[in-house]
Amino acid sequence: MATDTLYQHYTTQFSTNWIHLLGQMKSRLDQWIEFDDFTGERKRYDRIGKVTAQVITDRKGATRIQDIDMDLRWAIRQAVDVANTYAEDDALNLGSLVLPTSPTLMEHTRAYNRDMDSVAIQGALGNVITGQLGTTPTALPGTQTIVHGGTGLTLAKLIQAREILDEADVDDNPGDRVLCVTPKQISTLLNTTEVKSADYNTIRALAKGEVDSFCGFKFVTFGSGTNSLVPKASTTRSCVGWIKGSVKVMRGAKKVHMDLLPSKQHTLQLRSVWHRGTTRLHDEGIVVIECTES
Repeated sequence: MATDTLYQHYTTQFSTNWIHLLGQMKSRLDQWIEFDDFTGERKRYDRIGKVTAQVITDRKGATRIQDIDMDLRWAIRQAVDVANTYAEDDALNLGSLVLPTSPTLMEHTRAYNRDMDSVAIQGALGNVITGQLGTTPTALPGTQTIVHGGTGLTLAKLIQAREILDEADVDDNPGDRVLCVTPKQISTLLNTTEVKSADYNTIRALAKGEVDSFCGFKFVTFGSGTNSLVPKASTTRSCVGWIKGSVKVMRGAKKVHMDLLPSKQHTLQLRSVWHRGTTRLHDEGIVVIECTES
């Protein structure tokens, strides 16, 4: 008697297009960054301090001269690229599945947008280059950081962060303040017992994505994985916020190259390259909220 082996002839259907894995696509911090262009290796920003008016008490008295504090901050231009290659026969060997050149270039764009967010956060948190020759690394003053204290994001820390930025006396507008956080810290805030009923409802709406603002900050959430843009050292997550204008980012246009490489058996190379740099213009406009996150 014949054996039914029809199942051995079942076919498998394959997709004809590529599907992007989940991940950040757009730059999330654009509206809180001031962008600039420059062509040299680096660019100098000359800063001038405040002056205070004085009451005149003497008729025809001597003019009182005030010296104004001035300093320099530097942005260093860096080149960044991302490249992928496909062998000469890949298009044939893939059959009905198209060669992923367009999806690859789309991924390059996503990498470019993520890099702009990363550069802005690094500019806010990292050392700024100062001095006449642009050789002195200067850290963010400790007064701009709220230490973790063994806790995550709390209402008390948010109130303190708002106070720190208010002390800068900046004429900022509503929506000019941003705070970069992780989903874990939103959950921690939601579970904090000190949040009053009205605040709790706002945080619950924030967690649901129904609102994006609380305590004067626009919240921008980044994932908390190993490549999170919100840095973590051991169990301390550094949620950073700033007032628009405090961080300057140099964003060069993304150039795309598609080349056949004769020395690599005519492999197709897709390469995107761009230039960028950053500096922190105003320390007083930055706040770091350290949060314990396991």
